[in-house]
Amino acid sequence: MLETFIESEEDYNAFFRPAIHDSIRQVLKFYGLNSGNQIYFNGENEITPLVGSLATDDVRSTRYTDGVFRNKIFVTAEVEQHEFNSGNSNQRRMETELPTWSDGGELPLILTPSFEGRRITVGVTAYFNSRTLAKQFVNKINRLQANQMVEMNFSATVHLLINPQIIEFFKKVHALLVQWNPATPELPDWFDAGCRAPITTIANRIGNFARMVQPMKLDNIGIRFNDPETKLARKAEVFGKYEVTLSYNFFFQEFIGWELQYPLMVYQSQIPEEFIPAPQEQHTKQFNKRVAPEVAFAASFAFPDRSIQVPYYVKLPEHDPWKWKFQDWIQPVLQARCTVEDVPTPQIGGNIFDLPGYVWNEKVKAYMLRRREWAFSHTHTPFLVQVYSGDRKVHAPQLSMDETGLITLSRPPEMKNTYRIVVTLDWAIRDYSDAFWDDIRNNRDDWPVVESIFPFYDWDQYPDGWIHHLDEIRADIAKGWGRIGHRINNYMMNLDLVAFNLLEEKK
Repeated sequence: MLETFIESEEDYNAFFRPAIHDSIRQVLKFYGLNSGNQIYFNGENEITPLVGSLATDDVRSTRYTDGVFRNKIFVTAEVEQHEFNSGNSNQRRMETELPTWSDGGELPLILTPSFEGRRITVGVTAYFNSRTLAKQFVNKINRLQANQMVEMNFSATVHLLINPQIIEFFKKVHALLVQWNPATPELPDWFDAGCRAPITTIANRIGNFARMVQPMKLDNIGIRFNDPETKLARKAEVFGKYEVTLSYNFFFQEFIGWELQYPLMVYQSQIPEEFIPAPQEQHTKQFNKRVAPEVAFAASFAFPDRSIQVPYYVKLPEHDPWKWKFQDWIQPVLQARCTVEDVPTPQIGGNIFDLPGYVWNEKVKAYMLRRREWAFSHTHTPFLVQVYSGDRKVHAPQLSMDETGLITLSRPPEMKNTYRIVVTLDWAIRDYSDAFWDDIRNNRDDWPVVESIFPFYDWDQYPDGWIHHLDEIRADIAKGWGRIGHRINNYMMNLDLVAFNLLEEKK
């Protein structure tokens, strides 16, 4: 499954400004400021015009340039990044929000909003042409704040804009679904069925720039007040006035974009190339051997050549995000995606020896073809071949390999799943079966195959042939868990503990 982050097309007019407006309305209502005074909310205007600076201003305009000062209220908002629910406190390495859209399991297609914490400081400045009115206003605010038992809170109604590019992507995914499943509902019905939250459209006042949005109501947002200040008129001012500044702040989550999770394959068709992220070239490079001592020491505990981690082995195609699930003592060598057809006859998955980008050792190839009957059986061959249907491993008896390396699936395939072939190297020598060792003992020409898996071991130390010293070799190499013996369960352990305590008490 692929994951990508899509930045929000617009987050101020549809998200921030309505929330700040709701907080302002609540504060002004509480303090009795929603009177006949004129209220100006500058918002994010880059230019603040002065009184009388516009050519259209006259004595009857709302700017009142006739020389008479009237009571006004100016509101400003300052938004700053904050660690609240973002940064180190929430790295969002997993889903923390409810999805807006999900297909309900048919495809791994999920659309989730993403937020970051912000601290919003709102300044309310009231101008009065009387010292008495300004003083009364301050006293009223102080008294109301002193009588508050809890912090004030408010509710904000906002909208999360869904980018047009996301809608186009959904259309193309739906077209691929219809191609493979004609019973798929029409696009509007299919989209409505996947909505996990209310979806609507909004536009400007004249009906242009319509956008699909998710409305959201945020409740119980706490408001923290600062002390009001009273300022006298300054000498340089044109008008004699008194100023009262009231500021408050609240913590908020800014809508920054969408987290989109989507499949690489829709049934057996790959999504368009423009939606597939390019693989990171740096991830496929080997580690530099000349590194700091601390790095070299840490790498010695793992696999310094990156050979056992995705995507550091041959993977076809390179942009396939599927990861082979780690298994003890097994190392992936190559991985290839294959397509199947919706027919009941046996499916041909592909030939592992015709894959581009990998050169086979001829002795290993000959051994795998000779032992193709056991190619899918764990512990019966060091070169285990696995076939996955989605994330589930296909049962070995349902697979077969012919004399050329062609893999066949004997049952009808699951068309919704993506099939992949993984060739691995099992170097758990202590776990190899007796049937494997009997075959090696009877085929002297295949001894170099085992020797090449463990090149660090001195195989020439046995003049009579190392095949006669398997116990010593397995103990020296010490790879694997060994033969599984009788497991002791908790019930048996408890009985042993009771018996031990009884014996100690008797002594």
